[in-house]
Amino acid sequence: MLSGTGELTGSGAEAGAAPSPTWKVFYSNEESGYLVLTIVISGHFFISQGQTLLEGFSLIGSKNWLKIVRRVDCLLFGTTIK
Repeated sequence: MLSGTGELTGSGAEAGAAPSPTWKVFYSNEESGYLVLTIVISGHFFISQGQTLLEGFSLIGSKNWLKIVRRVDCLLFGTTIK
């Protein structure tokens, strides 16, 4: 069972501060609901929790901008936006 997933997002920079990436992290548990990862035939990837869609994006051309790494029981998603 996946206990969490994280995504490195944006610059996270404050006005006038040096840019620094931040992590958006979703945790899976009985209280808030388990994370469900879904890939549909159209090539879209969704992360949901209960009835809530947390993230969703197209996987078309993703080999150029998406990297997924598994660390113990967590998945880390890294994206490159041009």
